Amino acid sequence: MWYLLKLMLKEEYRFHTSFSNRKGFILFPFMILFLTFIIAMSAPQLFQRMSYGQIILSLHASLFIYGISMGSFAFLGREYVERSSGKINFLISSPLLLPIKFRKTFVAFYLHDVIFYYIMVIIPITAGLILSVPAMGYSLISILFLSITLFICFVIGLAFCFFMSAIYIKNIPAFSVMIVALAVLMAGSILTSRDIGWFIPGMNIYLDKSIFHLGLALFYIIFFSVSAALFIEERFESVRPKYQNHLPRMTKRFRYFRGNSHLFAKEYLDLLRSRAITKIAFSFVIPLLIITFMSWLLNSHIVMEVEFNTVFYASMVGFFSVMIYYWLTTMDNLESFQVLPLDVPSIIKIKLALFIIISSIVSTIYIVIISGINDEFHLLGISLFIMFTTSFYIATSTAYLTGLRTHSYLFDISILIRFGILSALPLICLQIIVLNLNTYWFVAITALLITTIIMIIATIILYKGIDRKWARAAF
Repeated sequence: MWYLLKLMLKEEYRFHTSFSNRKGFILFPFMILFLTFIIAMSAPQLFQRMSYGQIILSLHASLFIYGISMGSFAFLGREYVERSSGKINFLISSPLLLPIKFRKTFVAFYLHDVIFYYIMVIIPITAGLILSVPAMGYSLISILFLSITLFICFVIGLAFCFFMSAIYIKNIPAFSVMIVALAVLMAGSILTSRDIGWFIPGMNIYLDKSIFHLGLALFYIIFFSVSAALFIEERFESVRPKYQNHLPRMTKRFRYFRGNSHLFAKEYLDLLRSRAITKIAFSFVIPLLIITFMSWLLNSHIVMEVEFNTVFYASMVGFFSVMIYYWLTTMDNLESFQVLPLDVPSIIKIKLALFIIISSIVSTIYIVIISGINDEFHLLGISLFIMFTTSFYIATSTAYLTGLRTHSYLFDISILIRFGILSALPLICLQIIVLNLNTYWFVAITALLITTIIMIIATIILYKGIDRKWARAAF
């Protein structure tokens, strides 16, 4: 097991550096270290707006959400196996050829993700906090203890996602029931004001030194991890279902895509047949539910009055929709495109067109529900406008910077910095404007209009730049 784990970590490093700059990948944790150091140095300003407990809550909740977002690897695990016939063969597919059980390789894959992100994220965060000790006078013991509780929250999120994705692989109807049950549980927690420590026990471990919550955290990790491992099939048989030829009919249906109607029809059929909609829903909707839950918590406990209205959620939905584009770029084995008369920009633009359709449907439903919950139907129009603008902008920015290799290129520090600038600046502007919408209505609406116009212009420029940037790129 440990030798396999070592090989998987080496494989992870080689996989990322094969598509991005090696120095950029290595500098990724140093960027996190630097950002953590800056935040730690600005703590006095944060304490003027939020209490100590609220900051600790935000830190642990962020790592919990990050763990969930990174836990999508179990969804990818089966696809890695099915794509093992290409140029790149992953170790997780080794049971197809070697006398080793799939359960062992999947568990090793899970542990390798825990170790990989601990090295790439948790250690840099800890180092950044330690560097601020001489200037800020923080307790070194307290920082080390904080890093442990943050890691606990991250592993809980990762284990939970591993558990859910294992259920998805085993039984899709059961997975759907679990998603509904999770939504009901979160809604019930909001209505009954249940202690957040039940969901994020790391916070109570740090603040109260609670043995009970430590036991609860260990129970979550062990239960989710062991249950997921038991759900993994011992044998893998690649299912090769047969389908009727619907491509001509779909090509006619999407004829308004001009010369690319056949490509869009192919992508649409791939989306249906791969059942990627479920993966997109899990990776996109679940974080939105958690953001809704966390917004309620902050709105209930924060010192100053901050109203998270429907426009706020609309801007957040737009930026979270990048997960949809991410999944659309993982559906295909891109190597097969190398022998076809296709170029990378054409496929990128087809992915973006499919993204627009999916994100428009899912995000619109979410915003309509949020506006109903908040009784803010008068903000529905502007919320939908902000949602569409931010969704198209962030997806186009991601496509321009990462092409069809989103998962790997975002570990390149140079690309990540550019992505951070393109995404963070408009997001910060929108959040500042939105949170003052009720107080300074006319000024806020004018600022929103100016910001969205700039984003629309940037979207057009970036979209046109895709041809120039990726014209000579290989699949």
